[in-house]
Amino acid sequence: KDKNIAYKSFAEYEQKGLPQKSNPLPPIPEQKAVLTIAQAIKEYLPYAKANFSEHTCKTYESTLNMFSKWIKPETLITEITTRDMERFKSYKFNGKISPHTVNHDLRCIKAFFNVLIAWEILEKNPCKGIKPLRTDDTIRPYLSREELQTVLEHTKGTQLHDIILFAVLTGLRLGEIVHLNWDDILLDKRKIIIRSNGNFRTKSGKMRTIPIGSRLLDLLNSRSNKEGLLFGQIRTEYVSKQFKKAIRDCGLSDKLHFHSLRHTFG
Repeated sequence: KDKNIAYKSFAEYEQKGLPQKSNPLPPIPEQKAVLTIAQAIKEYLPYAKANFSEHTCKTYESTLNMFSKWIKPETLITEITTRDMERFKSYKFNGKISPHTVNHDLRCIKAFFNVLIAWEILEKNPCKGIKPLRTDDTIRPYLSREELQTVLEHTKGTQLHDIILFAVLTGLRLGEIVHLNWDDILLDKRKIIIRSNGNFRTKSGKMRTIPIGSRLLDLLNSRSNKEGLLFGQIRTEYVSKQFKKAIRDCGLSDKLHFHSLRHTFG
């Protein structure tokens, strides 16, 4: 009898099939595609252009592309390890590149990975724990009063002369100088407004003002055209090259570059 009941129960179970659960398990979420280093850089560069100055963007682009070439563009970002970054640091510091430059490259790459983490594309920064190279606390190069006078005499009567003098009198960065518009030069109030615009972003992104002293006022009043850009359509790369050429023509230290004028101002 018990056996007949068991057979009957089994037959009914076969006909009805397995009982359905009232709360089925949720579907397994699709895994996000892992980017290669080249793809991640392509995703990152528009972000950099929207948030950093033109000069900073070019620095990031150059540094990241160099790193991508070294690690190989097809490498997945999840495969890059702290050991890889130590190897990269050793590769860069080969006696030809200064510790300052190597440390700067590492900071750029670390910042790039931090953005990928914020975007939830990456979980861990492979640069975490990488110690910067030791650097000597050397004094940054600047022009002495005599050297500055030599360069100004050498460039007298040229556009470069006015740009150099303007840089020394204001302490502005080259990018800020070539993008400065007359609309932001208030001669009557004797001040200059430094701010981002559609074609340029200041390093900090913040607006600031600088006073116009007597010598700077004379320089600005001597400019014949007081509309549009202060020094017209001129590229930062061109000014840098012309300044370096003037430094060499004057027989001054090759370590001097346009940014040295900011330290000369200070």
